[in-house]
Amino acid sequence: MRTTNNKQADKALRESETKYRLIFENSPLGIFHFDKNGIVTECNESLLKILGLPKEEVIGFNMEISLRDENMRLALEAVLARKSGQYEGEYSPTTSTKITPIKADFSPNISEDGSLQGGICIIEDITKRKRAEDALQRYAEELANANEELKSLDRMKDEFLSNVSHELKTPLTCIKGYGQILSDETLGSVNDQQKKTVDTIMRNSERLRRLVDSLLYISKVQAGTIEYVFEPVQIAEITDYVVADMLPQVKEKDLTIEKYVPDSLPSINGDKDKLTDLLVNLVDNSIKFTPSGGRITVTAQEEEDNLHISVEDTGIGIPKELISNLFQRFYQIDASIRRRYGGTGVGLYISKNIVEAHNGKIWVESEEGGGTTVHVNLPK
Repeated sequence: MRTTNNKQADKALRESETKYRLIFENSPLGIFHFDKNGIVTECNESLLKILGLPKEEVIGFNMEISLRDENMRLALEAVLARKSGQYEGEYSPTTSTKITPIKADFSPNISEDGSLQGGICIIEDITKRKRAEDALQRYAEELANANEELKSLDRMKDEFLSNVSHELKTPLTCIKGYGQILSDETLGSVNDQQKKTVDTIMRNSERLRRLVDSLLYISKVQAGTIEYVFEPVQIAEITDYVVADMLPQVKEKDLTIEKYVPDSLPSINGDKDKLTDLLVNLVDNSIKFTPSGGRITVTAQEEEDNLHISVEDTGIGIPKELISNLFQRFYQIDASIRRRYGGTGVGLYISKNIVEAHNGKIWVESEEGGGTTVHVNLPK
């Protein structure tokens, strides 16, 4: 019985050795054995290909004495101390100038009686991985440089917008001032044709003022210098002013504007000038995108803890899938929209910033061809 068991054990051992030999010889990884003195005793063909060395220079190589790479020496010393060792780096054998990025795993070979027989090392050529890592690193650096350039360009653009906006303020004020003098007939009477011309100058200078103010607002937002002055304000008063102010534009496009804002609405804590800009932007958008003969409706009502303001129009509407993009800076639905209707695409971006500064909420309901309603909730 014992003889049979021994034969079975011998057979299993031979089969195991055969399997290991097949793995050893056919593995794409480099494998070598070394004794307890660090001398290489056996290696496979893959190791020779990875290191670019003939077999006679590998077998018998004394790693403990001849290793030049300090990190690999530490990995070997770990094995000789009965521990595992790892190495990763660019390895160059002492007898070759070839440099190969490798990853090496060292393991001790301990016999059944506990004595150290030496060790085994498995080496992987990581040249492709290192190239990919280097390429990724270069790409990351290029991306970081490009990002810094974009930030610099963005700062330059903001500075340019701010400077140009400030420079436009002076001549614009002058144009409006002299236009007002002509309109008031301070320098003498004007006929009806001249009156229409002056009104056109005043109306367009006011549009230009709003554009300049929008650019200045964006510059201040980007610079973090925007300031709000909060005080009790009446929404009814603000809407009265905005509707009256926008009436010339409404008439010019042959539109109708209706206002349903009770004077009895409670006051809210807000910045009067900024809330005026908010409503001007919303009404201006409605005017811009509503065809001749259309209607704009401005309403406000009290709802629990909020005042709900809405600006509704019978304009061209917006595709539902694009509504979420409307509050982005300089966003236009497409390039043709800007060419056909004008504008810079900053009105809703500014409006959103103003509403959020008042701890409110703004959203849009629209349907292509079915008009648009912009809703604003402001806390009381």
